[in-house]
Parts: sequence; structure tokens; C-alpha cells
Amino acid sequence: MAPARRLFMRSRFGMTALLLSLASAIIASGCGTPGNKANRVTLPVARQDYTTDTKPNQKMLGAIGFQYYWKNETGLPLRAGEDIQGLFLRDENLYLVSSFNDAYACDAQVGTYKWLANVAPIEETLFDPVNIPEAHLTRELGDNDMLLHPPAISSIPAFPASIFCTGSRITVVNRDNGVIYRNYPFKQFASMCRAATTPDGIYVCAASPNKLLYGIDLLCGVKTATVEIKAQVKAPPCIYGEYLYIGTRDSRILKISVGAEMNIARTLELRGPVLHQFHVDGRGVFVAAEDKRFYGLNPITLEHMYTSIYLGGRPAGPMQIGQTLAFQRVHGHGIQAIDFLKGKKLWSKSNGIKVIGVDANEVWILDKSRNLLIVEAQSGRQKQSAPIRGFDFYASNTITPAIYTATEDGKFFCITKKKKGYINLEQLEAIKNKLDKDSR
Repeated sequence: MAPARRLFMRSRFGMTALLLSLASAIIASGCGTPGNKANRVTLPVARQDYTTDTKPNQKMLGAIGFQYYWKNETGLPLRAGEDIQGLFLRDENLYLVSSFNDAYACDAQVGTYKWLANVAPIEETLFDPVNIPEAHLTRELGDNDMLLHPPAISSIPAFPASIFCTGSRITVVNRDNGVIYRNYPFKQFASMCRAATTPDGIYVCAASPNKLLYGIDLLCGVKTATVEIKAQVKAPPCIYGEYLYIGTRDSRILKISVGAEMNIARTLELRGPVLHQFHVDGRGVFVAAEDKRFYGLNPITLEHMYTSIYLGGRPAGPMQIGQTLAFQRVHGHGIQAIDFLKGKKLWSKSNGIKVIGVDANEVWILDKSRNLLIVEAQSGRQKQSAPIRGFDFYASNTITPAIYTATEDGKFFCITKKKKGYINLEQLEAIKNKLDKDSR
């Protein structure tokens, strides 16, 4: 059995890609994969019946100080019966995931098409993707000798990766060029949530419905550890440093060492099950549980950092994390904004669905009627609002001052403040030429 490897937490955002041609606007091209439209992925995106409404034009956006930064109205080359089912902003890439389980990667800065990868069979249900900074995986699975005598991580070239999971497989994709390094099916079990991957891409931790946690070595494609956790897991596990954090359906938080050997290091009892995505980093473990409370826990000891915060209702979706604020949608109460460092609830927006952009001291919220709410981050005062309808998907975004939207037929858009300027064809051509040169 391979010894535990040290995990590395370094940031890397690759931007090299071979982009295709430009026409009068931003043009996307490529190929799709045939499939049955009846078999669709189920993704956690907010959708209402406003798709027949007209998209906002430049004048409408300008009235509130916004603009289309770029548009890709040529769309993606979807096959007959294929449509887009999810939109995700992941670092430099914007992913549009289709009903055929194809992931179309586009450059989030300029809106150009980069690559296409079929990340799972059409009959499997995809969870939302995650990125890891530097995956150290070989193109082919290692043999028994590699398992018994694992190479130094530094000897394996690293690449920036995106991880696509279903309940029964994990797919590791080079996010620069779409090359699939692993398409590994889980054997004899299926997970109820997305698996967690170490930052070096080598170990995967997947929880099964039979209350077991499995550790898988992706370098060689073998199961290396099994941990009895005595509960089912619905919330996606999180890895930080050398530990895995799990929220269970029987109201516990588990901290488990990750590697060739896995052991439960800490356990904390909460007062409600953990069913939705939570967040872990060096500042803490931040969890919204079914007891209608928000918890901030020390990531080392799992001790409470402050008194839990009453939310007024049960969590209604994944937690969104900004620089100092957590945003949690709550049944009957909309979006709640919480200063997760101080342990203080700041404000709520009763009709809010999710945060779709931030800028300086502003938070941009999508509400149930598909209006854009521009809110002061600390006070919660609503500065402006305007309809932003006519789209099927709005990417969750608590990092960048941009709003990303898409339609089922493969068109996608970026909306920003007017002060950001506008990308014209000459600028796009210069960017394309530089990226083409870098990709050689």
C-alpha cells in the first residue's frame, strides 16, 4: 500500500488555449456527441419560467450602469436533441454542461470557445465541477510497481485540472486543453454527492450509501482505504490541507486524515443534519445545518469559534463564500448574508436566490422574479434593481465583478459595470493571436 503523500495547496490559473476563429462577434465551434434528450443531467441551478422574456438590451443595462462586456450569440455547436443544462464559473473557464454530459469550456475573460470533453455517460447524473490547482497524474494508470513504489510527486508534471463527478465515477480533465487524464468508474457502489479530490489529484474520497467512506488512489486506479462513518453523506465533502471534512445525515462533522491510510481524527455533534454544501479553509469550517443554524468551527479542533447563528429556516441550497461574507439561501427567508469571521448575520433578501457577482462594496443578487438586485455588502441596502430575464442559467459567482448567463440553445453572455470598458474586435484578435502563440 502506498505511503501517504503530502498534499500541496497552491494556486495556478492556466490561460493557455488554442482558440478558434472570430467572425463579426465571438464565434464558438466544435463538435458534440449524439444522445437521448430524455436522459438529462440534474444540476443545482436556479430556474423559473421567465425564459420567454426579452433579454435586456444595452440601453436597459446602461440605465443601471451595466453593459454586455461580451456576447457569444453564435452559440455552441450542439447536436440535434442536445441542450445546455448547467452553467458554472470555475477560475478562468466558464463551463456549459449539456444534456449529453458534454462539458463545453469557454474563456471567461473573452467568451471564446476552448474545448469540449465528454465527462460521463449520458445516463449518469453530473454534480457541479470543481477545480484543483495542480494535478500530478500520468496520462495512463500506474501499474503495481508504481503502487508499491510511488514516485515523488515532483517527478510527475503538474497540470491545472477540473473534476467532474457523477454518483459512480470521477473524471479529471486538463482545464487548459480538455484532455481527459482519468475517467474512473467507482466499483460496487455509488455516491449520493460529489467526491472530494486532494489538491494534487492523487487521492479521491467518496462516501457510499452503505455508510462507508472509500479512499481511491487515482495514480494507479485502486481503492486504498475504507472508513466506517456510520451515516450517509449528502453534502459534498471538503478537503483542506491533509484532512477531509464530512457533514453527515446524523448531524455530525467528521475530520478524517487523507492518504493511503484514512482515520477519523475529530468528531463534532451538531443539532441538525448537514445536507448542503459547506465550506472549509484555513479560517474555519462553515456549515449551515438543518437545525436552522450557521456554525463556524475551528478547522484544527472543530471547536465552536462563536455562538451559532439562527437563520430562521432550513438551508435551501449550497453555501456561497465571498472574501468575508457567506451567503446562504434559506427556506422562507431568501438569501442571508453572514460575516463568517465575526459570527454575525448582517442582512437578508427575502426574494433572493443566489449571488451572481460582486464588485467593491456591492453584492449582485438574482431574485425569484429574475431581477438583478444591487446591494451594499455590509449594510444590505438595496441601491438599484432591474430585470435581467431572457436567460436560462445564471452562474453563481462571489469572486469577480461579472455576471455570466446562458441559454439552453448554447448562447452565453458576460455582463459587467460600464466602467470596465468593452472588448472590441481588434482587442479580441490580439488576445486570440497571443493565446495561439502561447499554445504552440
